[in-house]
Amino acid sequence: SILNNLAVIYELQNKLPEAAAKYELAEAEFTAKLGMEHLSVATILHNMANVYKNQADFKQAIDCYGRSRDIRKKHEGSTLALADTLNNLSGVLAMNGNFRESIEGCEQALEIKKEKLGPHHLDVGTLLNNSGGVYLKQGTIDDRPEFAFLEALRIKQQHLPEDHVEIAEIYGNLATLGRMRKDTASASEYGDKALKILQSQYGTNNLRVAGSMHTQGLIRKQEGRVREAMEMLKDALGIRKSILGPQHLEVAYSLDAISDLLLEQGKLDRALDKSLAALQIREGLLGRNHYEVATNLQSVGRIYKEMGLEDVAFERFKESLDIRDELKLDSDKDSAELLQYLAMMNSNLNRFEEALGLMERAKDAQIKLQGHDHLNVANALNTMAAVYFNQSKLEEAKNLCEESLAIRQKVLGEKHLDVADTISNLSNVYETIGDRAKAVSLCRDALNIYVSEGKQEAAGYESQHLGQLLQGLGKSDEAQECFSRTVKLLAEVHGSESPLVAEARAFLAPSSQ
Repeated sequence: SILNNLAVIYELQNKLPEAAAKYELAEAEFTAKLGMEHLSVATILHNMANVYKNQADFKQAIDCYGRSRDIRKKHEGSTLALADTLNNLSGVLAMNGNFRESIEGCEQALEIKKEKLGPHHLDVGTLLNNSGGVYLKQGTIDDRPEFAFLEALRIKQQHLPEDHVEIAEIYGNLATLGRMRKDTASASEYGDKALKILQSQYGTNNLRVAGSMHTQGLIRKQEGRVREAMEMLKDALGIRKSILGPQHLEVAYSLDAISDLLLEQGKLDRALDKSLAALQIREGLLGRNHYEVATNLQSVGRIYKEMGLEDVAFERFKESLDIRDELKLDSDKDSAELLQYLAMMNSNLNRFEEALGLMERAKDAQIKLQGHDHLNVANALNTMAAVYFNQSKLEEAKNLCEESLAIRQKVLGEKHLDVADTISNLSNVYETIGDRAKAVSLCRDALNIYVSEGKQEAAGYESQHLGQLLQGLGKSDEAQECFSRTVKLLAEVHGSESPLVAEARAFLAPSSQ
């Protein structure tokens, strides 16, 4: 009891290593006297996990929360104490990249809170907000996080004034969701509300204010307001450094955002410096084998790729994938993106088997993340089709291209440009197979979409492809009409004296030139 009380005092004084050491001794003492499955041990484990979490020792935190959860389940069943442990465990699992387990734990905690406290209790609102936050970390931006945030907001507004910081937190999450959906109007509106509330409550030199400024900086970047974005991101970084010191995860988050903005501006050396600084912080705090380190390595690799240093980029991507494989992470947005990067790089090096294996994993990751009928799945299928096509495995390429087309038509409608691109690719596959009639039909469909959407250059080249197909079928007059249309469309885009137009004229019969 004395050891436990000392641990609590050290924790309140923010002396976390000392608190962890006392909790460990208290756990050993209580276990020896009461047994390892006593509820008092569960309480100590829960408190000790809180300390480990605040030290960014997520592995230890997950272990202690998990052991506390198991004891509580065995002896108490569905209690509020169990719900609190499940909620805290969910948060740490998300920080560690274990999103599926995190969501499951959060949902279990939510059901307990609803049963014990009623569906409109403040704690239920908090858990709904937490659940939505996990979906965002995972990269999920469908109706699930939006429902969770709006329901949380409805509950909180029943109990709290509009300028309460907990309402500001939900506004901030809705702003992030809007940004991830590229809905800048919604993102900016919610972000402004959150920042205004937090500044009125805390002033300017506050970590929650810094977090809100960080979010607003990302939104300004998306709006193209680059100077404002950089100012807000730098201000957020300054606050975090002044309060937390230079070696903290929140400082790394700021460095990530500034690096991304510099990358967009083409300032590659400075972007790399910021990303490497963030990596150094993470490796120092979390060790090498951590989800956030893997994500940071991916960002470093992306910058090297933009620099044209493909070999170095490949190594960073491979290091990131090795960490993810070790941690068994495969169902988040970053994993899917990384697998696709590596697949394309292997394909470019003619390592087709490796490329296809990685692309299959990327597709499966997207399906786990978003479901089958999602554009990211269609993109993965399209890329796999291209790899098979380059290997002359035409039947496989055709099937994958048709599957990708079906998803894009379902999600985007029949007349979308991405649908036209897929139809055009499919036309190329059928042409190579030798089914010119089918290739012509598909080529006409793609051309009609490009024309209806006013994409003159794409329409010009598709018309040229159609002309070549028709010429191969012996339909010379129709082919010449297509070539004439190509010249006209490309001249409207590039001018009649453009070399591209001259190349297109070469397809015309002498009498038509």
